[in-house]
Amino acid sequence: PVLRGVLEDLMPLAEAQGVDLGVARQEDLHVALGEGELHAALRNLIDNAVRYGCWGGRVDVSVFAEAQHTVIEVADDGHGIPEAERTRVLDPFYRIPGTEPDGAGLGLSIVATVLVRAGGSLSLHDARPGAQPPGLRARLSLPTA
Repeated sequence: PVLRGVLEDLMPLAEAQGVDLGVARQEDLHVALGEGELHAALRNLIDNAVRYGCWGGRVDVSVFAEAQHTVIEVADDGHGIPEAERTRVLDPFYRIPGTEPDGAGLGLSIVATVLVRAGGSLSLHDARPGAQPPGLRARLSLPTA
């Protein structure tokens, strides 16, 4: 239900950007994180994927179990984040120089902090390694409740 609510909230933005926003894989899982915090984390990651992905591109969300964790992945087909910047973008107020649209540089930092407090993690990877553009895959891992 939390994922569905976030997708419904962001559908108008996705439509305005011409982005095909959808769920690629969804298992019904429960995580050790409050509904409000989960909503904020998902909203931030999916919003970023829609805004920073390619206009007219695609954003896929996947939810699945892996060991004792629930994994949520948000993948886009945009320019991605250079590997050297991936830890820096998790710092408060850091923004990659020249990025549009404007923002405060707090979103990913807040998501990472919330996840770590809950015993989880956030990692960033190329969505399509070797492709140009490589896209970005944000991977949340949380203990399964």
